[in-house]
Amino acid sequence: MRNSPQSAYDFGKDVLGPIIHYYLHLLDHHMRYLDDGNTKFLYVSRAGVRIKALMDVYRTVTPSVPLHDEDYIWMSRILTVKACYTRATVHAQAVIKKEFPVHQISDVVRSLLATEPQAPEFNQDVLPFSLPASAFGEVFDGSNPVFAHIVRHFAQVADLFDRQLRALVGGKSRVVLIDSGWQGTSQTLLESAYPEYQFVGLYVATTYGEGQTLPSPRESHGLLFEKDEFDASQPITALWYNRHVMESLFEPKVSSIETLVTDAAGTVYAPQAQALLTYVAQLDDDAHYLGVCDYLAGLTAAHSLHRLYADFHAASQLFAQKILYPTKADVALVVTKKRTADFGRSLVVPVVYDAVDRHAHDSAEQRVREAIWIQGQIAVEYPDYDAEQRQRDLIRGVKTQAFFHDPNEQRTTTERDWQITLDVQPRVLIVMRTKNRPVLLRRALESVYKQTYTNYMLVIVNDGGRFELVQNELARVPLDLARVVIVSNRQSVGMEAASNLGIRATSSDYVVVHDDDDSWHPQFLQKSIGYLESSAGRKYGGVVTRCIQVVERVRGEQITILSQEPYKFNFQQVYLAEMVRQNFFAPISFVYRRAIYDKIGGYDEALPVLGDWDFNLRFLLEADIGVLDEELSYYHHREAASGSYANSVTGGISKHVEYDAIVRNRMLRQLTTHDSRLSTMLAMARYSDLILQKIPAPGASSVSTDQANQLERYIRLADERWAIIQLLLQQQR
Repeated sequence: MRNSPQSAYDFGKDVLGPIIHYYLHLLDHHMRYLDDGNTKFLYVSRAGVRIKALMDVYRTVTPSVPLHDEDYIWMSRILTVKACYTRATVHAQAVIKKEFPVHQISDVVRSLLATEPQAPEFNQDVLPFSLPASAFGEVFDGSNPVFAHIVRHFAQVADLFDRQLRALVGGKSRVVLIDSGWQGTSQTLLESAYPEYQFVGLYVATTYGEGQTLPSPRESHGLLFEKDEFDASQPITALWYNRHVMESLFEPKVSSIETLVTDAAGTVYAPQAQALLTYVAQLDDDAHYLGVCDYLAGLTAAHSLHRLYADFHAASQLFAQKILYPTKADVALVVTKKRTADFGRSLVVPVVYDAVDRHAHDSAEQRVREAIWIQGQIAVEYPDYDAEQRQRDLIRGVKTQAFFHDPNEQRTTTERDWQITLDVQPRVLIVMRTKNRPVLLRRALESVYKQTYTNYMLVIVNDGGRFELVQNELARVPLDLARVVIVSNRQSVGMEAASNLGIRATSSDYVVVHDDDDSWHPQFLQKSIGYLESSAGRKYGGVVTRCIQVVERVRGEQITILSQEPYKFNFQQVYLAEMVRQNFFAPISFVYRRAIYDKIGGYDEALPVLGDWDFNLRFLLEADIGVLDEELSYYHHREAASGSYANSVTGGISKHVEYDAIVRNRMLRQLTTHDSRLSTMLAMARYSDLILQKIPAPGASSVSTDQANQLERYIRLADERWAIIQLLLQQQR
């Protein structure tokens, strides 16, 4: 997945360079405005070290940029929480709980004491350390020896931090924090702990939304944008989907500041500070940063303000394209390093996972949900024809809080972790065609309701039937009506047109046709989608499960099962050559990717029957279909039924015979078109059927001489037709 460092360097110079130039221009103007002689500007480590370095380069190439009263402040989130715990207890506890959402108090204790060389030992399996981390504030009692040690540790950190801050600020009353920003957590902690100072935040960007841990700071400025979501009118807000681009740009390969000490003279300093200040960026890990540095260094005094704005807007457009709709190559270009954790942890987390199952229950969908950069993960997991539509669907329906989960959290592996759950955008579109069959419709609705996979949208197409019958049955089944759309036609438009109307009613990633007379096993969707999202299933455009054929009788409200047996069970793979002979799986068994439907143009509305066969033939010309070897679908037949309760198969045999010829003849007429592959196979398959019909069934009486001669003539005729077809194919090549 990794691109060459040179390509990443070019991206840093050509794309990130103009964006950072614009950001530094805004930072310069805000600092000038705020510098009233009573203000201290503090660059917050780690990001602040690189921001100041870039600002120094900017000053050398930009005329008359003043040098303010500015310095570094050595801090990190965990250090700030410790320093402010006593003065801002509620806020500090809120940050701790956010950092450890699925952990125990033992995990919190280890992180808080990670820098303590003589931390006390404790048993993580006994109370209170075995309690959830969310109970930390309630059980944090100084009478416990471990907690007493933490109290002393907090007091020591608070004293050192207080001395550092007051020495830096001196007698000034306003403190400006310069950092990468986003939610201003540290600023809010400092505002609560030090009300005597007026804190102002100057950040690359701010995103205060539903994922906000603490109240927003009193005064903060996102210089590139202040948005809680992506705004298409401001392309730079694409950064909202992958803020790690800026985090990695400003993050040298040095550990965060988690310790303060004093020297012999009593001056407070951070042991890691020297490593930060002297770190030399390398192309392999810091290609973006080096590209930005060279872009800034190449500027001249003649670089006009108009050009600065124009270059920023052009770069923002290109940046947005790479972030919102990345290709696999773009992912390697944008992601140059993993995200490092702080808060007493040494974890390194991928921004985008490799498209490889990490455990037995992993899937592409699971990795997409957990990735820091979701669009990038989609590009890695799915083929190009599918990925962009998924990325667009995500942008249309995403919610803010999805992007502020902590990617460093150590998830507990439970069934809940790997089961497919609800995303914002409906993943599976279920099309249910119905017309005046309330008893069957009720069973079909219950079949959907019982699914363990719930990330679907059900579109019921009432094709010329009584609308109140649909309403009545919906009222009897406790489906979530927010997931139900009804398309009601005054007059019947036919099965294939009804399917198209249902599919085009809403967006989705997958489609499945669930007619009102068929049903599913409760795990049909979960296992089908899980297969298609898995590493084994990603190469397929759809999947078909094994099916049970159910013969039944309907009398009033009563459905009686007469027999059940496997339906056309003797296939292991879906071969196009077999499909041209006949359709061998039912629509109720088939889940497929929406992108393939869109590409082949949907169902042929001119066909009153065999539309699914025609669709499957065209589908197989574009993509393969996998087979899930489990009986998870039920294809119901009512052989003695008539009227509304008849099947299209058993109730319209003559039409099937008629349209078998129509479908084959139409494709044969396309012999000189792009579908010539299919039409030649259709021709040969029909001749094969003729031969098979002449072969005596097993157990029949011995074959006479005349029958044997006739069979030989049929075989010779088939061979001649096959030779002709091969010649036609050679001419087309």
